[in-house]
Amino acid sequence: ARAMAVAERSPLLTFLKAPSKRAVSSFCSEAFSLRDSSRDDPARQRLLFSTSLAFGVSVEEVDALLLAVVVLAKDAVKLTGAQELTCLFPANFHADLAALLARIVDQQSAGWRAELQATMVSSMPGLHGVNCHVYRTPPGNKGESTSNVLLNLDLSQDGFASSSSGACGPMHVVMKPEQLNSFIDSLHMIKRKLEQV
Repeated sequence: ARAMAVAERSPLLTFLKAPSKRAVSSFCSEAFSLRDSSRDDPARQRLLFSTSLAFGVSVEEVDALLLAVVVLAKDAVKLTGAQELTCLFPANFHADLAALLARIVDQQSAGWRAELQATMVSSMPGLHGVNCHVYRTPPGNKGESTSNVLLNLDLSQDGFASSSSGACGPMHVVMKPEQLNSFIDSLHMIKRKLEQV
């Protein structure tokens, strides 16, 4: 993680106009939940307008604040402890506000971290189908041919076949017999772990 640059930290000073510490904490939580929202998202618009009224600032200032909180949160989940989190702020940043934000982020970072990990997993492509072909390569210098396995993995983004959604597409993997055996052993180990969950 890194100390926030001046352009990134400046909007956070809008929190100095918040009516309470609870309002700051609530905004941070809502801002993170809306981190991937579009500017015309209804929930985002509601947060912008309600915060604008509560803080007595413009909607544009609140929008900049939301973006700054998201940047802060994504940097903060890499750290632990309020004291360590204060390093995210430059030395000349408002000391009391930095301490408050560090405490708030420390309280919420575990949930944010879990949410980011869940989002990362859910956005990974899924395995829609598998088929394989066994073939023999022509004899080499030693006059021997070898057997190989060609695995075709059909990857998709949202549970749909790549052929229907256009996402990801097939992946081709060539394995020698010993590599296939190692792969199968790994699958058996994964199956045993799943049975223990």
